[in-house]
Amino acid sequence: VGTGAKSAAATVTPQIQVPTVVLTAPTAGATVLSDVLNAAATATPNSTSKQAISTVDLYLDGRYAGSDWTSPYAVPLELGDTPDGTHTLQAWATDANNRVGRSAVVSFTLKKPRPTATIVATATEGTVMHVTVDAQPGKPTSTISDVTLTYDNGEFAVARYALPSGQSVFDWDTRYVPGGDHTLVASVTDSEYLSGRSAPYAVAVTHPTPQVTIATPSSGSTAFGNFVAIQPLVTPGDA
Repeated sequence: VGTGAKSAAATVTPQIQVPTVVLTAPTAGATVLSDVLNAAATATPNSTSKQAISTVDLYLDGRYAGSDWTSPYAVPLELGDTPDGTHTLQAWATDANNRVGRSAVVSFTLKKPRPTATIVATATEGTVMHVTVDAQPGKPTSTISDVTLTYDNGEFAVARYALPSGQSVFDWDTRYVPGGDHTLVASVTDSEYLSGRSAPYAVAVTHPTPQVTIATPSSGSTAFGNFVAIQPLVTPGDA
């Protein structure tokens, strides 16, 4: 049996009929100032296969982060445990034929809302310095866990815990702090375990010296006998 004529070789490029998906939020280069990222995407069935979209999956830094099964595709991503800095997000759309289309990878910067502390004022009463600090949580639903005051190179001054938002007064015992100029810093932590620091605040610590006077004998008096009783009067410096 003979063979028939052969056709010329043809180059064939198969078309992979995958859906199209585009990330609409966040945009490339965006800064996210929250611990929740409201990610969104649009997905379109392949124009040839016309297979419906089954799901859109999101991948944060290459790891699965969440899904949505209905349009419009939106997923709130909890980023409380994600460190601040640059991250990537990509959307995958799967159709009824289990064919997957992928969006471009979008980079964004995460900067979660951190608590703030501001040293407002100081007032000295004897050996105690009253320090007023304004502490605010990173977001309205958070609370202040603790505020710690340190001075100079991180030396502990005083701390308070479970504080309300706003101004609080800290009583710093300066008896064992060297006299002179010092720098105070307030560090705050909120219920989301996020922390912040105040700007340095310059203070001066002074130590009043005690006063000694002789009560008896009085000045200019005449003493008789071989012994003179002397009675000093000591006034503490912080009186």
